[in-house]
Amino acid sequence: MRIAGAVMGAALGAVLMAGSASAQSNFGDFTLSPGFLPDPAVVTGISGGNVDARQHGNTPHGGCVGMIASTPDHVMTLGGDFSYLRIRALSSGDTTLAIRGPNGWLCNDDGPGAGLDPVVEGALPAGRYEVFVGSFGGGNHQYTLSVTEIRGNDAAQGATTNVSTTGATMGQQAGQTAGQTAGQQAPSHDVAPSTGANFESFSIAPGFMPDPREFRGNSGGSVDGTTHGSTSHGPCRGMISVNPDHIMTLESGFPYLRVTATSEAGDTTMVIHGPDGYRCNDDFEGLNPGIEGEWPAGQYRIWIGSYGRGSTSNYPYVLRVTEFRR
Repeated sequence: MRIAGAVMGAALGAVLMAGSASAQSNFGDFTLSPGFLPDPAVVTGISGGNVDARQHGNTPHGGCVGMIASTPDHVMTLGGDFSYLRIRALSSGDTTLAIRGPNGWLCNDDGPGAGLDPVVEGALPAGRYEVFVGSFGGGNHQYTLSVTEIRGNDAAQGATTNVSTTGATMGQQAGQTAGQTAGQQAPSHDVAPSTGANFESFSIAPGFMPDPREFRGNSGGSVDGTTHGSTSHGPCRGMISVNPDHIMTLESGFPYLRVTATSEAGDTTMVIHGPDGYRCNDDFEGLNPGIEGEWPAGQYRIWIGSYGRGSTSNYPYVLRVTEFRR
């Protein structure tokens, strides 16, 4: 798989900076916690080595193949358990993945739907992971390693900001506004401001005023929300953006909170990822989605989708957050 020129250019610069960044690995170490931003996290390096990965056998993700280095290319530390994480090595050459974690080896050659790029995905427990990016058939290839919590969100599709290496931490960052006020919109989807969201991010605590709080944006995107399955609030549906539309930080738990999105232009959906996993809804009030109930403290990434598989429509909406019951 060929990486776009801009991505590869960033990769080359990062390789030069990270090459001597860590005594533990060839191209730098990093730490991720659930809810990390930006997502995907991206690091880079050069594949290959003089060790045959086949000695590590077969794993649930595929057989260990390719020539890898004797020391890991990256050491990834997960600061918490992840219910879903996707690790992919994107390169113009044929690469492989061999990862040694708390539960043993995880390997892959050609990931599903990824061409010659290797992919390891699924639930991963907290701990230390040694990541080796191999070369199938020998040689060395420049690569971009993309790590994401969001299904279908790879470096080639979404943000390409490199994570800082050598002990850098990406996780549970408070969503602050990027100089926007309620009612203003970011310039476009999939080009996130510094907060990591397409539109305004905000932080609230019980008793917040004014109530309701209102924020505006445009629905839709290139990611199929159905990949996130069904939740206790409803199935995940609609086409959503790569980046969240809003990041909501709850400074403490709410015994009751209602989050709704209303649009007069089209049928919208809601996908929210928070400390307790995904919350999704399609039709809460008419064709407008909403989620209500108890919410624990933490950071919530909110996507407002456009209903209809393959739909690329973008509908203006108003996101309302209130403590008052209907």
